[in-house]
Amino acid sequence: LRPKQREFVEHKVKLIRKKLYPTQRGAKAKNSKQTNGKTARQEMTPFELFCQTKKDKYPDLPEEDRLRKLQKKFNKLPEDKREIFEKLALVR
Repeated sequence: LRPKQREFVEHKVKLIRKKLYPTQRGAKAKNSKQTNGKTARQEMTPFELFCQTKKDKYPDLPEEDRLRKLQKKFNKLPEDKREIFEKLALVR
């Protein structure tokens, strides 16, 4: 074989060996990517999305009281705005 052909074949053999005998480092990298993807795909309710948009509202209140106030605001939203949050929740 010519030098270029030899390099090509050696490279292919190397790639196949990596697939047949994956190192532990490669397995850990794959697992970490999967867990990151799962956390990013967490389903959110329309109310949770609304709360994310209002993070700067009522920062001085305790979390429980803040959520109660935001829930009241969310319930008073016009139907068209509420529908936007519902559609966003379905997309995520």
